[in-house]
Amino acid sequence: MKKSRLWLLILVMLSALLYANGVIIPFYEQIQVQPIVIFPKNPVSMLEHLVHIDITEDIAKFTIQEVFYNESDETVEVVYLFPIPDQTFVTDFKMTVGGVVYEGAIMEKDEARALYESYVRQQKDPALLEYIDKNMIRIRIFPFAPYEKREIQVEYHQEVVKTGDYYKLVYPLKIDTLLKGNIGKIKIEGVIHSNRLVYTVNSPTHTIAYTPHPQEAVSFIYAEENLFPSQDFVLFIGYGERQYEAYFVNDEEESGKGTFMLDILPYYPKVGTMQKNVIVVLDKSGSMYGQKYEQAVAAAQFVLARLNQEDRFGLVLFNDMVSEYRKHLLKLLYDQSEAAGASKWLDGSEAGGGTDIYGALHRAMISALANHENENNYVIFLTDGQPTSGITNISKIASDAIAWAKGTGTKMFIFGVGYDVNTGMLDLLAQESGGMAFYVDENENVETKVSQLFSNVSNPLMTDIQVEIVGENAYISDVLPSKNLTIYKDFPLKLFGHYSGNGEIQIKISGKIAAPEGYGSIPYEHVYTVNLSQQNNPYISKLWASRRISELLNQIKLIGETTEAREEIIRLSKKYGIPTPYTSYLILEGIAMQDKDTESTVDAFATLKLDMQARSSAAPAPSLSQTGQGAFEASKMQNMMVQSMTTEALEKAYETDESAKGYRNLYGKLFLFDEKEKFWVDTDYEEEEVIEVQTFSEAYFDLISRLPELKNYLSLGSNIKIQLDGVNYRFKE
Repeated sequence: MKKSRLWLLILVMLSALLYANGVIIPFYEQIQVQPIVIFPKNPVSMLEHLVHIDITEDIAKFTIQEVFYNESDETVEVVYLFPIPDQTFVTDFKMTVGGVVYEGAIMEKDEARALYESYVRQQKDPALLEYIDKNMIRIRIFPFAPYEKREIQVEYHQEVVKTGDYYKLVYPLKIDTLLKGNIGKIKIEGVIHSNRLVYTVNSPTHTIAYTPHPQEAVSFIYAEENLFPSQDFVLFIGYGERQYEAYFVNDEEESGKGTFMLDILPYYPKVGTMQKNVIVVLDKSGSMYGQKYEQAVAAAQFVLARLNQEDRFGLVLFNDMVSEYRKHLLKLLYDQSEAAGASKWLDGSEAGGGTDIYGALHRAMISALANHENENNYVIFLTDGQPTSGITNISKIASDAIAWAKGTGTKMFIFGVGYDVNTGMLDLLAQESGGMAFYVDENENVETKVSQLFSNVSNPLMTDIQVEIVGENAYISDVLPSKNLTIYKDFPLKLFGHYSGNGEIQIKISGKIAAPEGYGSIPYEHVYTVNLSQQNNPYISKLWASRRISELLNQIKLIGETTEAREEIIRLSKKYGIPTPYTSYLILEGIAMQDKDTESTVDAFATLKLDMQARSSAAPAPSLSQTGQGAFEASKMQNMMVQSMTTEALEKAYETDESAKGYRNLYGKLFLFDEKEKFWVDTDYEEEEVIEVQTFSEAYFDLISRLPELKNYLSLGSNIKIQLDGVNYRFKE
């Protein structure tokens, strides 16, 4: 049978369901469903993926432009498939090549499903199994010349759906693994028009830029280069008129139970500026000598230059001795002459000597802030080492500094530079004071990190925040963060927590806000009424889990390990796919056992599982290291996770975890990679009564129809050993 080679271009549009977007699959036109054909490497890449969204009230108009490139030296025929989601209507479709405009034909759902499934079988890509239930447009195009570019333009409209207190828009962006390489350039931008004030625009999945001022037209943009999208683009739009707005949205993980996210945002034009006291504490010990200290000094000068007229500041430098710029400076109002003098004092300092951390923190929070307990106090603390002078006991330094911070109402923003810092102590100081911890590699710029942080927190808008959530038929728990809550300009407060039940709940928010005119603060209180709803927003649960894991890890550092804390860390890590020191340790131990060749793979996994069970019952887990490169990287990832406002940022945090290689956490299951057999193996899997299934066979598709959750794990590839519902399956190509 004569076969002509075709290349399949699939562009899938917006829907509440997931669709592949811009995927290209090679296939044979006249092939039957059953035969499996191995195809040559896909030569088509995507150079650009540009999306413009115009949103008017509850209707969104999408204009999409994609540019594909044939990298091969062969002329190919292509088929463009455009699945049509429910409640979507296409208003324009263009592909013009050499003056020829190509038109498409609508295929019915059953026909589209059969065609799509046959492509899946041929190309062996399980990810496409999610996308076979819709009608679609089909266009055949010939030729696609060697090294030619093709541009596709599509226009369609979609309804914007209300989710909780937000309006939610989803643009499918997950790209199938068959696309050659990453997308060269991706940009999603839009404008929101409304008769109401657009109060906020944010994405829990991607980092967008927009001007955070309520108005009737707001623009936003997301842009990235060389990207392999792993999740859909989700946009939340909030409308409001109050001085402070609260937006509640939930993720129902099971009936009547789930996770919620509460955003509290200020109406910027109506808020004033709150006075604050800022003390910069810099380590000038011998290890800071050179460029590192020069950057630290520049960072302190950046902070000085961005203080407001009503702010007070202090500077503390320490090695084995502690010195400060003007002992009682905090009693003076900030002015430019003081800033110039402080900057000059910093320039005249030099690094050298030991490290008296205890004395420096005592000077900053007791000597300087003792009489300012009811004010907005901030300490920016930068060090690159462990204490070598004065009191050097880590536990005493941490416990006393935490007590000082709580007694003076001080938030500590910590910068640990290099691998010699004690991450346990620094993490605790940040968490217990309501601040943040950042870890700066030896090759990173200290000044940049400090500048970014202070730009975010330099303008507090609501402090001393208390949040009460109650409902007759609902129970709220595990709210994070739970203490020292503050809203900063351009850095809104996000709270995450668990709920059970249903119906209406009331959210009471109280605190102090800046007086609209002049300086000082005034009380604020408002009650918001929201409803728990049946919604699927999995990114919310993942962002909550990252914060809960960090809280538990810091709890262990503070009071020691407990069985309950260790078990919950491992459970959350497996369920949400979040690397932790505990799960990383278990995995590396399992991989090491396989490499010894003294046990079979089965025995190695059995031993690993027994070890996990033992750890959860009696045997203590290995202590969590608090110094050295491993501790540095673990704490850096942990704090990046806590500070992540999007799941995109969360995934970037994972990339810093070198120990995560060789294992995968997916949807509550932990997989190890067996190098010898080239299989991903579920740690629940047992070599007993195993059912073997050939990938992409009829039995394979039938099993997926009966066990749709299996699709969650097929991204691992064709060779998988997994246990589902107590049954052991071995999938092999």
